[in-house]
Amino acid sequence: MKKYIFLAVMLCMPGIMQGQKLLVFKNNKGLYGYKDKAGKVIVEPKYNIKPADFLEGRSVFTVANLKGVLDENGKEIVPPVYKSISNFNYGYAVATKEVTDSLSAKSAKPFKYEVKGIIDRDGKEIVPVQYRNIDGDFSNGWFVKVSNDFKEKIYYNTSGKIFTVPEGLFLDIQRIDGKRYVAMKNGNADIINQQYKEILPFEYSSIRPTENDMLIVRKNNLDGLMDSKFKWVIQPSFKRMYLFEKGY
Repeated sequence: MKKYIFLAVMLCMPGIMQGQKLLVFKNNKGLYGYKDKAGKVIVEPKYNIKPADFLEGRSVFTVANLKGVLDENGKEIVPPVYKSISNFNYGYAVATKEVTDSLSAKSAKPFKYEVKGIIDRDGKEIVPVQYRNIDGDFSNGWFVKVSNDFKEKIYYNTSGKIFTVPEGLFLDIQRIDGKRYVAMKNGNADIINQQYKEILPFEYSSIRPTENDMLIVRKNNLDGLMDSKFKWVIQPSFKRMYLFEKGY
């Protein structure tokens, strides 16, 4: 009986934690701060721009047009040093800075561009903020980062370590379930596991994960539908199938 009570409490924990999040409020001077659900002021109003709502226990705030991060207790765990910070997803967020091209700095119009990286919930830069483009997320157990020349793909894992894949294999940014992944080889798509073992043969043009654990699989210029066990639900017979919306 105790086991079931414990399980019920654990299942309710996300809702409990959600109920404990801080709420943004605005004072009569137009400044924003945070209160708890009981109305107690946790962070005194000091922000000119309204901070973002909490997601995964983190809120993005703005000071002098730069972004930082607050934790669920209202503590600034990331100072306002980034041009932008995305919403946290699976414990990570994309952080952006603006830099000036040193070769162009002496000209009348210096060339400015953005570089990106990844921060975790503690504010640590898992992927250094130095890359022009980033694709993917850590929900798959890795992160795909494109180098500054937009040609070489480098892969980071959730510990912020660079890892390599077998030659000729390219990991797709689309999520299956964190244990199985879409991969490309010689222009063909496949499903592999974490040990790079083939689950499906490399004989498909594309594999697109959708809602309801379905896969839209293209072969011979026709789309079909597979289930989560990689069994055909609909053999490739449609010119085009689109991603699911609300189950359809």
